[in-house]
Amino acid sequence: MTLNAHFAMTRDTPHDPEQSWYMWSGWKNRHWPTFILRPGLHLYGYDKKTKRFTTLLKVTRGKAFEYENKRQFTRTVNSLIGVDTHDNSEWLNAMQPSGFGVAFEYELVARVDLAFPGSRFPHLGWYKMPTRAARAALLDDPGGHEEGGKQYRTHLTYERSARLRAEAKSHWRNRRGRLTCHVCGFDFVERYGALGEDFIEMHHEVPVSEGKRVNSLESLIPLCANCHRMIHRNPQELLSIQALRLLLQKPASTKR
Repeated sequence: MTLNAHFAMTRDTPHDPEQSWYMWSGWKNRHWPTFILRPGLHLYGYDKKTKRFTTLLKVTRGKAFEYENKRQFTRTVNSLIGVDTHDNSEWLNAMQPSGFGVAFEYELVARVDLAFPGSRFPHLGWYKMPTRAARAALLDDPGGHEEGGKQYRTHLTYERSARLRAEAKSHWRNRRGRLTCHVCGFDFVERYGALGEDFIEMHHEVPVSEGKRVNSLESLIPLCANCHRMIHRNPQELLSIQALRLLLQKPASTKR
């Protein structure tokens, strides 16, 4: 037996013959479902009563999106799945005024019966299935190496503005037409199709570690993960956008 999905969401086991459902939601910050939701994606349905995966589901339409106000949110949900969110005005009133949302339809592919490998399903109702070794253990496969043990650590973090990041992405999308890497030109949509829609990393030209300041939209630069990591490769001497561009222009034999 093999696992047919690497992701799961809370979904009570349906007892009726209905085959299709929909979901919409919004958050202040971007959560991992916004990176993977697309038509064709398979998810396990987790039943909170039985604490087991009981259904295999497939997304048939819809996606994740950013919204700048609640009116835009309701319009987007309606355009994606044809649902009027005003039917749930109480939830809508309590929702964040701007942020990240999802709206999608999904259907039942099959019924399954798998034990949930954790002690508690995540509060947000979304779960990323374990690593390959843990999935093997879930299926009683002795192979693999154990990972995923919990350790508690203390970290110093620097505040970032999710709203600034969203507005900066909209700024660059409107100015350049697409969200592409400003160093190498990588286009996630061109390479990955719908999966790459609206995906890009945003680089602070002035590091947030330098202290509190007011940043402009153009101070956040869209970068692919490779270029972003190369800029931050040496924390003591960050590369500039221009320096990394020049490095990429050199012949391969001189880059070492």
